[in-house]
Amino acid sequence: MQTLGAFVVGNQSRSSMTGVGGHQLGVQVELTPAGALALFGTVENLNDAVVPLDEALGSHDPVPALAPEVAWLRRQLLATHGRARVEPLMDETGRSRRYLTERFRRQVGVTPKTYARLLRFERTLELLRGRARDAPLGGIAATVGYYDQAHFDREFRSFAGCTPTEFLRESDPSPTVSFVQDIAG
Repeated sequence: MQTLGAFVVGNQSRSSMTGVGGHQLGVQVELTPAGALALFGTVENLNDAVVPLDEALGSHDPVPALAPEVAWLRRQLLATHGRARVEPLMDETGRSRRYLTERFRRQVGVTPKTYARLLRFERTLELLRGRARDAPLGGIAATVGYYDQAHFDREFRSFAGCTPTEFLRESDPSPTVSFVQDIAG
C-alpha cells in the first residue's frame, strides 16, 4: 500500500480503487492526451500506474504535439465515442498498424483499441447517469456498441470492477427504502 499526497494516474485499462483515510480535500484534473503529453512528456509510464506528482512532472525536454496520424486517429475515435472499428481507421493513415499502435501508445498512453474501449466506457457512464430508472440496460449496450449483454457486462467489469447493475445499485442517489411502522392502537 502506498500513501501519497499528490499523484498522477494515467489511463486505466482495468479497475482500481483509491482509499481515503480521514478528511480529504482535492482537485481532480482530466487532461486530453495532447495536454498530458505537453505536461508530462512521454505518458506511457503513467498507464495503469499511480505516480507521485513530483516524479511525474520531473524535468523533461520540450514536447512535440501529437503526431498528425495519432491526432487524426484520436479525433475519429472521439467522434464515434469509440464505436468505430480501429483497424480500418488505422489503414486510412497510410502507416502500418504496428507503427501506428506503438506511436499512439507512446503519445496517448494506451493502444488505439484500448482508447476506443475507454471512450465506449465513458459514453456508457454518461448514458447510465441520464437513463430513466427502469430503462433496460440492453438499449445502452446496443447504443454504445457492445455485441451483447455478456460483452457489455465483461467490458464494464474490467473498467469499473463491477457489473452495470451493481454500479447502478451502489451509485443510486435515492435508493428505495421501505419503512415498517408499528401503529399502537
